[in-house]
Amino acid sequence: MRLYFTKQKVIRAFKGFNSLLTPENSHLNVLDGLLKVQGACNKQPLKLRHDDEEPVFLFATGWRTGSTLMQRILVTDPQLLVWGEPHGDLDIVNRLGEIIAGFSRPIAPDSVILSEKTEEMSGEWIANLYPRTTVIRQAMQSLVYDWLAAPAKELGYARWGMKEVRLGYEDAALLLWLFPKARFVVVTRNPYDSYRSAMQLGALWERWPDRLVNDAYAYGRLWNRLALSWQSAPPDFPVRLYRLEDVTSADVDFQDLAAFCKLDLKPEAAIGKKVGSARSDVRLSFIDKLLLDRSTRAARNWLRY
Repeated sequence: MRLYFTKQKVIRAFKGFNSLLTPENSHLNVLDGLLKVQGACNKQPLKLRHDDEEPVFLFATGWRTGSTLMQRILVTDPQLLVWGEPHGDLDIVNRLGEIIAGFSRPIAPDSVILSEKTEEMSGEWIANLYPRTTVIRQAMQSLVYDWLAAPAKELGYARWGMKEVRLGYEDAALLLWLFPKARFVVVTRNPYDSYRSAMQLGALWERWPDRLVNDAYAYGRLWNRLALSWQSAPPDFPVRLYRLEDVTSADVDFQDLAAFCKLDLKPEAAIGKKVGSARSDVRLSFIDKLLLDRSTRAARNWLRY
């Protein structure tokens, strides 16, 4: 068998192998920041206006992993609207997480926090003057609610949620902090099959303008990071993780999913319909297979792929 390599494929391969030797893109520790901010919130417990909301967040391990099928299964309950990747390449939730991660450093001392009205402010040192830290959660909850929940309710939906293919466990932890009654559903797929389908979409943005996913290694690395992130979820975290292969073969307990999300699901209505599809005759190159093998091995072992 003869192998044909274009100049572009060889260059891409060397870039991929070079990336194998470098660590993952650094991600600030959202969990540490959440602990610090929640510690401040515990000193001033406050039930927020939207704490009783029960959103359903659908996450996936990248593009073409079955998230849209699962989204259609979830919305067989007519009371639920699941937005589909709204402004996804702007990475709004992850950027909120970066703000929270900044609190992993020492939080502002009490001396700069204004806790009561003062009449002598003009004669005091006010160059650094902060509102109480607890309002951070209130502000972020209001932002997400006004962005996703309010428009859904204006359209007549009682429940709301979002599908996203770029987010992992730390992002889910942030959303659960904002909405304590949220539920999370995660779907994944064999990375070779999902990339074979995703490559037909052209270049994809994990985050605009600096995180472009335009080859097998970049895709595999994202798939692997998102999948492995769920290993950090504690046992009581409100999440269900499914493989697309199990969903399409009816090897999923949809009654459990319905009870978990408090929904009235009719999965057969979604699974039986084919809405859009990618070409099935597209083949992966030898280099693409090699780069996917190296970049996804850890998560594939965990997910039994």
